[in-house]
Amino acid sequence: MKTHRLLAVLCLTSAAALAQTTQNYPDSTGEIAPGVGNHPHLDFTSAAVTVDAPGTGVTFRLNLAGSPIATNWGKYMIGIRSNPGGAVTGNGWGRPINMAGGMTRWVASWVDDGGPSGAGGQLWSYTNAWNQVDSPTVTRDATGVTIVTTAAALGLSPGEVFSFDLYSSGGGGGDSAVDSLSASASSIAGWGGPFTTNVVGGTPNPALTFTMPGSADYATWIAGFGLTGNDALATTDYDTDGLTNQQEFDLDIGLDPTLPDTDGDSLKDGVETLDGIYDSPLDTGSSPVIFNTDGDAFNDGDEVNGTGSGYVQNPNIFNHGRIVVPGTFNTPSPWDPTGVSAPTNEMTSGGTSLTGQYQWSLDYRFAVPKAAITHKFTAGSWSTNWGAGPVAGVAVPNGGDINRIIAASGIHRVTFNSGTLAYTFTRPSFADATAYLAAYGLAAGVDADGDGLNNEAEFAGNTDPYNIDSDGDNLNDNVDPEPLVTAPESREVIFQVDMTVATSQSYFTPGTSIVRVIGQFNGWNIAGGVVLADPNADGIYTGSFTANGFAGVAFGGYKFFIDGGPNGGYEQGGDRNFNLGPNGVQQVLPVVYYSNIAPPAGFDAWILNYPGLSNTSRGGDPDGDGATNEEEFVFGTSPASGSEQAVTATSGPSGLTLVWLQRSTGTTYVLEENSTLAGAWTPGPVVPTVSGDQSGVPANYVRMTALIPVTGGRNFVRVKGNEN
Repeated sequence: MKTHRLLAVLCLTSAAALAQTTQNYPDSTGEIAPGVGNHPHLDFTSAAVTVDAPGTGVTFRLNLAGSPIATNWGKYMIGIRSNPGGAVTGNGWGRPINMAGGMTRWVASWVDDGGPSGAGGQLWSYTNAWNQVDSPTVTRDATGVTIVTTAAALGLSPGEVFSFDLYSSGGGGGDSAVDSLSASASSIAGWGGPFTTNVVGGTPNPALTFTMPGSADYATWIAGFGLTGNDALATTDYDTDGLTNQQEFDLDIGLDPTLPDTDGDSLKDGVETLDGIYDSPLDTGSSPVIFNTDGDAFNDGDEVNGTGSGYVQNPNIFNHGRIVVPGTFNTPSPWDPTGVSAPTNEMTSGGTSLTGQYQWSLDYRFAVPKAAITHKFTAGSWSTNWGAGPVAGVAVPNGGDINRIIAASGIHRVTFNSGTLAYTFTRPSFADATAYLAAYGLAAGVDADGDGLNNEAEFAGNTDPYNIDSDGDNLNDNVDPEPLVTAPESREVIFQVDMTVATSQSYFTPGTSIVRVIGQFNGWNIAGGVVLADPNADGIYTGSFTANGFAGVAFGGYKFFIDGGPNGGYEQGGDRNFNLGPNGVQQVLPVVYYSNIAPPAGFDAWILNYPGLSNTSRGGDPDGDGATNEEEFVFGTSPASGSEQAVTATSGPSGLTLVWLQRSTGTTYVLEENSTLAGAWTPGPVVPTVSGDQSGVPANYVRMTALIPVTGGRNFVRVKGNEN
């Protein structure tokens, strides 16, 4: 019996070891892109998924390189595929984060709500649309974030293998995955860059998997479709769709083993390979459980068969019927996104081939040289638009304005790929004079602008046949050796930032800390920023940079940066910017405070001179003398001493002499009289003067005096001071 009991214990131990309750997932550190900045609290070092013994509770532990408590900002999210279907683009928060295999659950948390735990969370479920279904428990500590939810909320069953990915991000609604557990390198180049977790085993960024404890119930699943005997065997392809019963079960995306076309899009399940890449009608890359994978006007089968639009389309890439370039240059309606009121801004499709149908171009003549323009791309309305992102030449949904400089007037070509979102802006070279003249709408043998060059000669130099001076450098095209090039303009820019507040708040140490300027001008490269110095030791740090570009054009976004400072080193607030000054003239920018936090002024600065007060509010009276702190501030007396008088009065043969202190700026004083104390106070006839004795007067104050003559009846006199 003793041996039998020992064997029983050994068997139980073996069974427990086989049950997967915790899985650890390491992650490389330091892979957050420079364009995002140095934010260790967003950098995953590893993660762990744990299911409790009953198999009901699921815990995600996110280990971080920095403390989410110290920084007190950040978002941590989990994308999960645990049920059939799911969203292949987007998530419960609408961020530019996707799962190619379909996302069915979105677990999102934040660590900056200021509540007792400093954290909170939401759990969203997808069935045709995203809906919040639960609120998981979220806690944080110095090394990471813990999210606890349930298997039921995640739609998980015993033995199920679900795929997932972890993401960290910022507080902006358009911020993407700053770090991802699936990415072996930088997940995005900048805050708004879109990120996609690939299918399990795909490249790059393959989704991770976790196996729930228990037994996967293939027998119950296959029986649910009414299949028995050989029809129910794992190796049988009952519906002849190219996938065995076991493969359909293992994919766990809602395939029906009795239907060759589960989603009814006229494509067999086996050819819809779910990797997002269209190779051929036998390997479409689309989803076998989503009727219209890319969500455009045509279902997957119609796109692959060419029956929807009359030509073969990629079922994984949205086909737009119109692409427009709205911008400041649009006439007569600037920023027209429709191409209706400014029809010259609508792009032309590149054709119907599998590549050409996503390539768009616009040839547009810009009439003014050395001009700055701004534009974006739309699909005919602002509801679908793309703009500048963190990677040059690649647009992002709802991105920023794209800024351009028109160095020389003439036709420019804008291209946009609605599949890859790549775009260009160039001055095209025409194949021959015929094409050139057709583009400009001119006839041969004519000098349209009267610059001494006929239109064919303008073609040879690719100059603007409607402008005698294409580059605006005061040399006509017929005598300009470089008619498309203006001599480069540059000027020395002097940056100035006051670091006194940063020093007083103990996150900047003069002589030790380094403050620099980084921004678009150097690709937000910290090491390549402009290092500032304080040669006068007055707390104002300065530095110079040679900025190239035309006068009046925006320099580009920038910030001041403290090596090792808070907020990842970046000053708080939006990016700074300014317009470039005249060519060759030093441009000195005004002094600004770091993070635009100026030192306290007025009462707030004055009260700091009296540390240790029991009450520092304006209405407080810590010394109990009957005068509020604000009254003591107005008349220069101490809120820590009850023995000082705001106004002193001395009688003499000539009358009553009043003496008081008043602030040099920011406060208005008036000498008032009243004969009864019951009526209204009115300004008296005596005009106060500055005393000749200013000894012992505090800074920012001046001693005043007024002689009130003794004449007539009794009068009451007072000095009244009001802050402006």
